[in-house]
Amino acid sequence: MALFVFTPHPALADDGNLPFSIECEFLTYDRTAEIVFSTGNVYIKRPGIEMRAKEATFFRQIGEIFMKKEVKIEDGTTTIICDEAQYNVTSGTAYFRNVLMKRKSLRTSQKEKESQPPSLDALADEAYYDRNNDKILLVGNVKVTDSSTTIICSRADYDIKAETATFSAVRIKQDEFYVVGNEVEKDNDVYFFNKAYITSCDEPVPHYKISSPRLKLIAGDSISMNNVVFSIHGVPAFYFPYYWQKIGEKKWNLSVRLGRSLRKGTYINTKFRWNWTKNFRSYFINDYFSHLGYGKGLELDYAKDEIKSNLYAYHIDEKSTGIRNMTFRHSHWQKLPADFLWQSYIEFQDFSVFNSDYMKDESDELKPTYKRSRVSLTKLSEAYYFRLSGYRNEVWSDKLNRYEADNVIAPEAYLRLNPRKIKFLQYDFIYNFRNYYNMDINNGTLYREYASIHDSQFRIFESFRLLRGLTLFPRFGYLFSKTGNQDLIDYYVHDINLTSNFYKPLKFTFIHNYEKRIGGETVYRNVAVSDEWRPARGVVFRQSAIYDIEKSSQIFKKRFSPLQNQLNITSRKVDYYLRNYFDVRNSETLSWEAEAGGRFFSTRVTHNIAEKNFVNLFQTLSFKLGEWNVKLRGRAYFNYDNLKISGDSLMEKEIVINKKLHCWDLYARYLVTSERREAWIFFNISVFPDKPIGIYHDAVEDEWSLQKK
Repeated sequence: MALFVFTPHPALADDGNLPFSIECEFLTYDRTAEIVFSTGNVYIKRPGIEMRAKEATFFRQIGEIFMKKEVKIEDGTTTIICDEAQYNVTSGTAYFRNVLMKRKSLRTSQKEKESQPPSLDALADEAYYDRNNDKILLVGNVKVTDSSTTIICSRADYDIKAETATFSAVRIKQDEFYVVGNEVEKDNDVYFFNKAYITSCDEPVPHYKISSPRLKLIAGDSISMNNVVFSIHGVPAFYFPYYWQKIGEKKWNLSVRLGRSLRKGTYINTKFRWNWTKNFRSYFINDYFSHLGYGKGLELDYAKDEIKSNLYAYHIDEKSTGIRNMTFRHSHWQKLPADFLWQSYIEFQDFSVFNSDYMKDESDELKPTYKRSRVSLTKLSEAYYFRLSGYRNEVWSDKLNRYEADNVIAPEAYLRLNPRKIKFLQYDFIYNFRNYYNMDINNGTLYREYASIHDSQFRIFESFRLLRGLTLFPRFGYLFSKTGNQDLIDYYVHDINLTSNFYKPLKFTFIHNYEKRIGGETVYRNVAVSDEWRPARGVVFRQSAIYDIEKSSQIFKKRFSPLQNQLNITSRKVDYYLRNYFDVRNSETLSWEAEAGGRFFSTRVTHNIAEKNFVNLFQTLSFKLGEWNVKLRGRAYFNYDNLKISGDSLMEKEIVINKKLHCWDLYARYLVTSERREAWIFFNISVFPDKPIGIYHDAVEDEWSLQKK
């Protein structure tokens, strides 16, 4: 290891030329020519700059350093990696070949962001760097990432301090678009193009483009052009005197749907979105239905990492009756201090048929007019989960001429202690309290007056390895339940799991389940038995059943639950699955299903004893037909005794066709079920998959519509 310290040649000396040091494995100094040759992990240090290379030559008389092989130069803001470098110590200028340059921004405050240049990453065949004046010239296969803008060009000339630059033969990526031009000038974040075009096609000769003699790009904001020509395969198709394109999500968007159906008549649906800020947006809904009337709505949506809130209101003034149908809902989700979480939901519907079926040809009264709300405050930690919540549902009573509560939980408190360890045992605990009122017969037990319901569970458990291949996992617990003024009901429960795996391909599990009311009768006592056998790689066979000890007075086979058998076979191209439920009591199969699936197909067959001699066949095929991607799906229901599948037995069918034309997508779908018969044809630019233009047809309701999102 050699270490030398040099000072500049007297002819070059001034106040700015400070000494520098060279560290390397081998060094030769020619005193006559004043040349230093150094090789082997060369490290050159000068105040404010460090240089590394495999080889370096220092010409002291002219103050230049030539470096080769794995060259790396670093100062306070810039890192340069290249194959070769020539650096002039006096002037601070340098030349590089096959260079990667990374310049970081030192901006921290808003004031600094306004006064200091942004970050800059660059690749080029050659580069010229004026360190003192902060200027960079890049030549040949240039790729620059300037802040969030990626620029590909043949030449780039940067004045970093002034934040100006000029480019030649430029291609800039912004959002999902490419902006291409011959000569470009940059001033801060604004780019001025001469003879330019934009496109989303990444082919060298794009399938389509929007051209202009003068284009202005504001990075990350917008593109504007004058005297615009839209061309397809080089053939001019449209002319516009002016064109403007928002980059990123637009400040606004308008979706339109035009159509006609039996129920709605001729209709026009519009939805206008306006982004007030990055996190807050609004939707203005305006609908016209020639049969139903006018519909108007408003949706407000606010979303951040800590808060998500949505409000939706919509109403239709019915043309024939004059009735105003309205629905309203509001949801709110927010993180609070100390890891608490707040959630609330309010929903209101003022007319019974104004529900999800209202727009259909046959609108049925599915549910009463109601008001519904729920709220919860939760906290989740490693030790526990806690929730305090409430729920209230009110329905309209014509008799009382007001809303009346029919299902209320106010409040509910839920606490769960996650498993905790005490010495050699673990325990967990759950407690649930509800103040419950219910008059809805479809929602469980009726409580005509508020009743306080307490439920709790405490368990202790641990896993013990008795022998190699034999594991015991017992759980013992205490449960209690109390409702209103009724007596407390408590139980002793346990489940003891014994797993044996002495022979690795074969595993048996026995679980003894027991629950007994304290001071009362046994609720259940059974043994669940299961096995798993892996006779070969990719083959798994499983069985499980429950033996009910409480039915010991009955004949042996009537003590068993249905036996479940399952076989899985996994191969490189096709996976197979077979499962059936066998009734041990009556020695008959209750149901079975089988499935085979691969990359291009899936076949599934199901049978249930309630539908004797009939099976459901589900078939899916996916394949390519030239440049078209095709997916076929069908469901047939037929009698397997005669094995005849007719058109009547084909219950569902679906055809999906998709063709990608590089920068265009064509999507068509045809669906038939017992309740629907629909068809879609949509066309969109690939970079905007969520903004298609297409036609929709519903044959059941005789509906046609033209839709643009």
